[in-house]
Amino acid sequence: MRVRPHRRWLNSALCGLLLAATVSTPPSARANETAVKLYERGVELFEQKRYRTAIAIFKEAYSLDPAPSFKFNIARCHESLGEWNDALASYYDYLRISPNAPNRAEVETLVTRLKVKLTPTHSQVFVSTLPAVGVRILDAKTGKHLGTTPVPDLWLPFGRHVLSLNKDGFVPQQTIINSRSGSSPRVAFRLVAENAPGFVKLLQLPRGAKVVINERAVKTPGPSSGYSVPPGIAEVLVTYRGATFYQGRVRVGAGRTALVPLGRSLAMETRPTPGQPVSDGLGAGFWATLAVGVAGFVVAGGLYGAAHDKAAEARSYAASEDRERLVYEQLRSDAEGLHLGGSITIGLAAASSAAALVLGILAATEDSSSGAVEVGVSLSGASLGVSF
Repeated sequence: MRVRPHRRWLNSALCGLLLAATVSTPPSARANETAVKLYERGVELFEQKRYRTAIAIFKEAYSLDPAPSFKFNIARCHESLGEWNDALASYYDYLRISPNAPNRAEVETLVTRLKVKLTPTHSQVFVSTLPAVGVRILDAKTGKHLGTTPVPDLWLPFGRHVLSLNKDGFVPQQTIINSRSGSSPRVAFRLVAENAPGFVKLLQLPRGAKVVINERAVKTPGPSSGYSVPPGIAEVLVTYRGATFYQGRVRVGAGRTALVPLGRSLAMETRPTPGQPVSDGLGAGFWATLAVGVAGFVVAGGLYGAAHDKAAEARSYAASEDRERLVYEQLRSDAEGLHLGGSITIGLAAASSAAALVLGILAATEDSSSGAVEVGVSLSGASLGVSF
């Protein structure tokens, strides 16, 4: 059975508008007269089964006079075309605009029937925002307007969607939603006002450091706290023990936190007081590696000396008349082992000494502003040879 558009109820509503138009003809009334003509044209197209053209006519009429029944007739056209998702969306719009519609029970029955027919190509998405009213939801890829909060029923095709939320006076936001069968994603947003303050958070801020932001000294709250600043560019200056450790510009967004790492700056620019020995950091590393290197050279010298003695003993035993082959081989093997150990030890000692030299240069560079520390390492060695 063919169901006609909901003409009787719309006629009653539009007749009231026509009656008002006969009294005076302000622009809005003339627009309503045009809407009535478009409505009648839309009904004719519907009866001719030219549903696509009828939808365009009803939408044009709705733009002139947002009567709820136009949404109902648009839904009837989509349903006749088999476009269940669009029909369902239009029915929901109709019930939202006209919650006390006299044919609400009939529309709810149509909605139930459509949900049964609806193929599983869409999932319902629940979006809540703060502020709760007036936030526009757009498809970021296509720019299509999906609704304005509150949106009780938002259906998205299966797949990945990027939604954009916009409201005048607030910072736009975007989110990614994956629509899939059997799921009803729920997302909540708190939009931030364009003039809301942002925050600057200084990472690894030492105790006692002084912070100046936008030429105003601020109280140091601690290493884990942030500073409230107006959105825009913030000038940040950090001093510690009278020295400048960080100075730069940071972009801060409304309601957002800008992170400023200070660890590298502090490590590079911290300097000891005048006369203070280099006993920590690079200085401690210098003395430790230097001690290992010197100890290595001493051990290597001992091993080379022992190897030299064993080699001499082996040569002396080989020249004796009562020598035994096994004893000679053992002495020779001991000498070779001691010589190899000395070679390995002296290589490690040389590497340690080179590292100490590098650390000493770095430590001296660090101390250049308060009293230079000069480190000189002189290493000399003699090659020891063992012949058999």
